[in-house]
Amino acid sequence: MTVRRRRAVAIGIFVVALAAAAVTAGSLTSSFQLGSITVTESLPSLSRPILERDAAVAAGLDKLGDVDPMVQGLSLANAHFAPGVRRASSADGQMFFATTDPLDAWVLDFVAPAQNGYSIVRALVIVDARTGVVSSAQLGQTR
Repeated sequence: MTVRRRRAVAIGIFVVALAAAAVTAGSLTSSFQLGSITVTESLPSLSRPILERDAAVAAGLDKLGDVDPMVQGLSLANAHFAPGVRRASSADGQMFFATTDPLDAWVLDFVAPAQNGYSIVRALVIVDARTGVVSSAQLGQTR
């Protein structure tokens, strides 16, 4: 094998290895529980939220008021800043949120007292931590 051919093979192997590393790095994820919700985020991320937690909570409560104005007494049960959120699902696998582009977000879990014939009232809100825009708001009520 000539020197030129060896270099071409070595460069080819390097390019393939680099591409494989990029694909692997982009697919690293981590999951965490927030109440009964499983949230999956991309890794690694060193991002910090631009939006403060209190502003995210206010945006989430405003949106939930639009979803169902009859629900009263929602309070924050859990809040988590999740850099690179990809999806959020319930314990039974119901998808609440999914995106192909990771989103730096506040994941908020709200509860409310029993009301309107429902014994359990919970809500999940995902707020973009850069813009304050609510990306997803789900309200669940169980008898």
